[in-house]
Amino acid sequence: MRRIIITLLKVLLSSLLAGLVLSLVGVNLETALSFIGQTPETLAADSRRLFEWAAPKTLLGAIFVIPGWLIIYLFLPYDDD
Repeated sequence: MRRIIITLLKVLLSSLLAGLVLSLVGVNLETALSFIGQTPETLAADSRRLFEWAAPKTLLGAIFVIPGWLIIYLFLPYDDD
């Protein structure tokens, strides 16, 4: 768990530094998005549509995956190291 947190902090710090450097050379969110043909509004709408599509499928999959994982986990041999 500690490695995951450290990795997330490194990614956060790297993103912050990259954003700082880009803002110093005059690149902001609107110009970066316009380069790929997006606006903040269309990006938000696309993200919302992606979540609306993915959430029900993820929950449906979890209904089957989590009990299966739990059953397998319960019947694994106990390692007493």
